[in-house]
Amino acid sequence: MTQNTHYAPFLFMGRVTYLHHYFPALWFSILMFGLIVDHFIFKAKTSRFIRLTKLNKIAICSTLCVAIMLTGIWFKDCAWGISGPIHLYKYCQWRKSWSIYDDHTTK
Repeated sequence: MTQNTHYAPFLFMGRVTYLHHYFPALWFSILMFGLIVDHFIFKAKTSRFIRLTKLNKIAICSTLCVAIMLTGIWFKDCAWGISGPIHLYKYCQWRKSWSIYDDHTTK
């Protein structure tokens, strides 16, 4: 039932529906990341883990939050769509093989 209600909006879209395959995996990985962080930072009671003080836990969580926010800001154009002159998005070419920005004037 959950998969069907998840897939329902894609039936009414005029776009490609292959994205519906990736969204459950995305939500699973987001939830698992939170659970793993919670387990290893806040609930690690055995002696094989380093004991963390409250300040260390806050520092780790703050660092993770800032890293997640910066990643969202960095990939915002690819996630929300690119509009405007293409030269503004030259920084979006994170790999040589990706053609997000292709400067034809320098070739």
